Amino acid sequence: MDVLIFAHRHGNELSPLNQYYCPAMLPVGNKAVIDYTMDDLSNNNIKKVKIIIAGDTSAISNHLKRGEKWGVDIEYFLCKEQESISHILKRLTLTSNTPLLLIQGDTLRSPCLASFLTKAQSNKSKYIQASMQGKNAGIVLSPNAKSMANDLHLLTNNDSETLILKAKEKQTVTITLSGKCYPINNFGSLVKANLDLANLAISGLKPTGRKYVTPQQSETNIYLNAKTNIDNLNTHNSTGIIGQSSQIASSITLKGTNVIGSDCVIDNHCHLENSLIMPNTYVGQGLDVIDAILCHNILISIKNNVCIQLDDPVILSHNSNQESPHNTPISDRILALFGLIITGCLSPIFMIWALLASPLDPIKQYVVFDNNGKKIKSWQWNLPSPLFSQLPVLIHVLLGKLDLFGYAPQTQIKDFEQFKLDNIRYGLFGPVQFFLKPSAPEEEKSMIEATFKHTKGKKKYISLIWNAIRNSPQIN
Repeated sequence: MDVLIFAHRHGNELSPLNQYYCPAMLPVGNKAVIDYTMDDLSNNNIKKVKIIIAGDTSAISNHLKRGEKWGVDIEYFLCKEQESISHILKRLTLTSNTPLLLIQGDTLRSPCLASFLTKAQSNKSKYIQASMQGKNAGIVLSPNAKSMANDLHLLTNNDSETLILKAKEKQTVTITLSGKCYPINNFGSLVKANLDLANLAISGLKPTGRKYVTPQQSETNIYLNAKTNIDNLNTHNSTGIIGQSSQIASSITLKGTNVIGSDCVIDNHCHLENSLIMPNTYVGQGLDVIDAILCHNILISIKNNVCIQLDDPVILSHNSNQESPHNTPISDRILALFGLIITGCLSPIFMIWALLASPLDPIKQYVVFDNNGKKIKSWQWNLPSPLFSQLPVLIHVLLGKLDLFGYAPQTQIKDFEQFKLDNIRYGLFGPVQFFLKPSAPEEEKSMIEATFKHTKGKKKYISLIWNAIRNSPQIN
């Protein structure tokens, strides 16, 4: 069976949360939405899947990696954000006669794949889709992948790009499955999915962690994950989930159901009620949070559908107590050292070349942010060769400020902060640095960098350098 998981929505309907999360990576009970789909696939002995991703793909690919956690081999396919599913299927050039399973990766469901496949086997229809609670469950099966690619047209549901078959398709059957389904396409659905999970209201799913036992040795309905410190918290008549490595002051008040993400800090005398606190959020002293989502410095009121950005870090901010970034590999530094020695020997030649190429401006200076978020000043020769012009910048690789290969360094702090959340590493050399102008669209840059990142093997680096020497674009 061929399995495609679609995770390419831009999530504009969830703005401003889509600044930090693509829809498939939004947390539900401190697990990404797509994790639940992966769990269901793994439990049904699915060994190979292809995930459709778009835009900045690092969040999903860094999280799922190659699927080792689930015993599943993951292959990534890049597309444009919100690209029509029918167009994606055409570009995939499906030729297999095996069954094809399509799954919406940003929808939370009760585990249902076993039931769906069992019912589908006894159905002779050409195409089969799933429904849960009267909602489109975002699951479609065709007994023949080639057939689906040839004559199936998938529509979009408003702007959320959801799998749904044409109603007039005579050979289409909808199977109703038991359980609950949450298309994560609005704030209310995201909060309800989290709170229902905390209240054990989603059949087949339970929160991660262990139940909190109070100092009085009574068991509560609050689930704690590893390395969480909640002191002597009063949890009377409250339920919820608290993510790992979070610090919760004993003087706070919990009411109703609350889900608190990992690496959060909730300061003294706060009141939380039926709310969702996203990972890495600091909540300042005395803040009342009722029916809301908090994400870094953003407060979203669910009842009023109002978003407020607070610029006072004492009240609400991003909690930066995360793992320290990886250092520049020693192999990169050694190569940079050799490159600098060669550059020093040939610098008179490069300088003459630069004077001939740009007599009025032979040297260019610029400022970017390194992998630690610090500004670094660099200079390069103004040469037509994208490789030779950047050789002086090898000093920043030697000093561990940049990797040898990586994403193009950012020039704006807001862009650096956004990429930092996805553990992006910046490098001196890369396809964007070599082959695109700075004015190129950000979407084009993201797709090219993601394509290079997901190209397997070490030969891609040799090919990149060779094409840079020839000054011929590697990616058209």
